Amino acid sequence: AELKQSEAVIKEMGCKYSKQFKANFQLKQQTQSANKANLASKQVSREVGAALVSRWLQVTLVKLILRALMIWSMKIQLWSQEQSTTCALKAERAKMLAHYQQVLQDT
Repeated sequence: AELKQSEAVIKEMGCKYSKQFKANFQLKQQTQSANKANLASKQVSREVGAALVSRWLQVTLVKLILRALMIWSMKIQLWSQEQSTTCALKAERAKMLAHYQQVLQDT
């Protein structure tokens, strides 16, 4: 009877350890799965962050290019106005010189 009782206790302890081993194994697998998911999430976050930075750089570059083109266009307009003013002044001066020469010749 004592032998059977000892066998029963040993069997019961074996079952407890077996259940605990299975539970630990499942917990280890779940932890590994969670770690893999966490790593994948971090990788996606990095990629999204890199994409956002890249997009921001593209937008900033386009803005800078447009600003430079606008400034360049304004400089061309000012230069053009300056040239037309200079031409008009030269023409006016030529008229005045011709008029003064005419006046001098008449006198």
